Amino acid sequence: MNDQSSEEIGADQVLTVEEGIEIQQRIASSRGPRQWHWMGNYGNVYDPVNVANQGGVVAGEMILNLNFNNNLIAAWMFY
Repeated sequence: MNDQSSEEIGADQVLTVEEGIEIQQRIASSRGPRQWHWMGNYGNVYDPVNVANQGGVVAGEMILNLNFNNNLIAAWMFY
């Protein structure tokens, strides 16, 4: 789960739905084969789900990691 786009998303940066969708669309437009992409941290569980739904990510193509130390939700998506 590694790609060059992860450099633009800070490890402690909290993304909004709009930022996540913009990043996903930019990566998807220049993609080759489908692969896992780091999609950043979110402040609540609904934001990465909205990004995934608007980007056409289906069941099994998103991983969320709930971090109880900093209350952030890290997301990876396969597209």
